Amino acid sequence: NANANNATKTLSMDTPLPQDTERAQFIMKLAPRIRVLEKNVNHAIAQHLERVLKKRMAHHGHGYNNGQGQGHGHGQTQAQTDLLILGHLFRSFALLNRGTDAQAIFANVAIMPIVRPKVSIGKLDVLRMVE
Repeated sequence: NANANNATKTLSMDTPLPQDTERAQFIMKLAPRIRVLEKNVNHAIAQHLERVLKKRMAHHGHGYNNGQGQGHGHGQTQAQTDLLILGHLFRSFALLNRGTDAQAIFANVAIMPIVRPKVSIGKLDVLRMVE
């Protein structure tokens, strides 16, 4: 029964395996490929997240978020479709334990364009002088 439990466990790159097992040797041979694949997947979903967020930001305030727009099957608007895609992308980052990457992309694409016009180094200096 112990062998059956070990066989059904999900392996991760952090799971220590004894060096003398055949499985450990197999995983060690695949480790570089796994890392490259993980890097490529993370890069792809990061690009996709950035693209969808930029599209939403560009359409914000133009009837995009208030239910207007072209339908995409079953009565969905483009905004609803984008929100569904964003949910999938954020879950993908969570599964890869790369939530901080998603946060950084969201901050750069969605938050910083709002903050930049309102806060500048000059304005911060003035606030510091007032204190």
